[in-house]
Amino acid sequence: MSPDGPAPSPSDLAPQDVVLRFLESTGRPSEARLYLELFRARPREQFAALAIDANVMAGAADAVVQDLRFLAALDLFPTVVLGIFQPADAAAHARVLTRHLEAEGVAVETLSASEPGLARRLTAAAAAGRVPAVVFEPAAVSRQRYVVTPRQHLRQWRQTGRADVAFARKHPARAADLFAAH
Repeated sequence: MSPDGPAPSPSDLAPQDVVLRFLESTGRPSEARLYLELFRARPREQFAALAIDANVMAGAADAVVQDLRFLAALDLFPTVVLGIFQPADAAAHARVLTRHLEAEGVAVETLSASEPGLARRLTAAAAAGRVPAVVFEPAAVSRQRYVVTPRQHLRQWRQTGRADVAFARKHPARAADLFAAH
């Protein structure tokens, strides 16, 4: 029991207080407050970008929704990116995410990754306290074929080797790590 009286029950706390209390329980309370202050000091649109895999949305969408709801309660609105690697189901996952978040009282703005002005609209959504959900569409995915001749390939590796040797001479303590990768 605290000297100020009994601690409030979790049902009496605002969502941001519940989240802060949880963060404090996982480490030092001063660290939780420090990080929260650091995150809040940045403009909302600069907080974070979360790329959520299709498998996560298919199997753990509820956990994603709860995490985003907690962040929104802390006035933190990450950009959610869907369909980077598996764009076929991204639009459906965006609809599910939007429906569940809005049921929890969190506003969402779904944006197409291929539409003009994406950066401006994404920034405006986060600044207004909405979770921007960027959806990659299957038709928007492009392929690239990068052709390198054997001579060009050997030249690139020779240049890489020279750069590695120059780095190792400048930072001898890191040389073993550098050359172990080759």
